[in-house]
Amino acid sequence: MSNNKLKDCWDAFERLKKGMPNNKEFLGETITNSLVSKEAGLDAGYVKNARPSHKELVDAIVEYNKETTEGNLEKKIESLELQLEAEKEKSKKLKKERDEAFQREILLFDKLIKQEKKVEKSNVLKIR
Repeated sequence: MSNNKLKDCWDAFERLKKGMPNNKEFLGETITNSLVSKEAGLDAGYVKNARPSHKELVDAIVEYNKETTEGNLEKKIESLELQLEAEKEKSKKLKKERDEAFQREILLFDKLIKQEKKVEKSNVLKIR
């Protein structure tokens, strides 16, 4: 992040419009002041409508959203495709996490069975 926070927000806005955010969780999301701020690495409330220095950026965000929602079918399709891609990425991540957790559970279960067998064996030896 540079020293110019507003420039960082403009750069973040451009990345979001192109569908290439640094944070892949933002793919396909509706571009808002908050989203631009977060993509820029700032607090969600950094870009404010009331700040005169932010007026141009806020206007650009509003205009972009108006274009994507007012009959521009190509933009809508692009936005939906980005959302779909983001959901696919989330799904892959969750499946990977699930599989890793399952593998850990199997490993722990195997260790538990081995420990139980050791305990049984030692109890059998004590009884004799």
